[in-house]
Amino acid sequence: MADADTGVSGIQDVFVQVMRSTVVYNRAPTCGGLIGAGDGFYVQESNGGQGLIAYGNSIVLGNSRSINGELVGDDCSSDTPNSDFYSLDGNVIDPEDSCPTFGFDASASFAFSVVSPRQNNAYSPDPAGPAVDLPEAAINCDLSAPDQLGNPRAAGPGQGGVLCDAGAVELQPVGFEYTLQVTTDGSGTITSIPAGIDCPGTCAADFPAGSDVELLQMPAAGFAFDSWTGDCSGDDACTLTMDGARSVTAIYAQQNSLTVSVTGSGAVTSTPAGIDCPGNCSAGFLPSGKVVLTPQAAVGASFVQWGGDCSGDRRG
Repeated sequence: MADADTGVSGIQDVFVQVMRSTVVYNRAPTCGGLIGAGDGFYVQESNGGQGLIAYGNSIVLGNSRSINGELVGDDCSSDTPNSDFYSLDGNVIDPEDSCPTFGFDASASFAFSVVSPRQNNAYSPDPAGPAVDLPEAAINCDLSAPDQLGNPRAAGPGQGGVLCDAGAVELQPVGFEYTLQVTTDGSGTITSIPAGIDCPGTCAADFPAGSDVELLQMPAAGFAFDSWTGDCSGDDACTLTMDGARSVTAIYAQQNSLTVSVTGSGAVTSTPAGIDCPGNCSAGFLPSGKVVLTPQAAVGASFVQWGGDCSGDRRG
């Protein structure tokens, strides 16, 4: 319920704006001007001052209580006969109630034909109801803001273009899938968990909305994985939540070969790993990377110096 009370602290004017909300089946026993009226929006002006509730892209229906067999309370009510409510477009309201309509508002007389309980006990638009893809003023549909459940608004699962669903929740039909597109830059492959991507070859696949997909990189011989770009970045693991179409590129760089040898008794290791000589005395590294070599003298011996592309007696 939205309540604009102009007498909360002295006489004052109150403005309340309600956007992308669902106000249905309000049965609170002490809301509104009448005890048990169950109003959705209520303006209290009897103490002086002026109140206004403006609303957009919202569902306001069925807010009344049954008292002695009679439904009492309106979706919009005020204790004074003033114009205390204003539609900002894109609402679904009862045409026989006292909430004003304007432009792209839709009408429905019964809330159960508009919303149905969905996940997290939230009311979402019924798939066949008037709140789905409601053509309304674009200012009321914030494409960057998720809905109450954290799902994306507009052009979402089963929805059209930039049209939002009215109310707090964007309809997410069961079984909808988003496309994941991957590409490789350099020589290597990308596979996915769950299966679907195996690129080169299969570089696009559909995955259920809301599911998590892990991408695995595998460089070809003579190449090393450098980084992800797109909806994953950096060189860490790439796990995507499919709450929209996704695109990722894996960048592979050709390796430069580094070969070391040991004279005398001792060993040489590298950071990043690859060299552990004697044993592994040659490895490939990214051309943009830095390789640190660390000598380790055997018992009874000591490190003297580097030769070749390193020189001097520094130990790393």
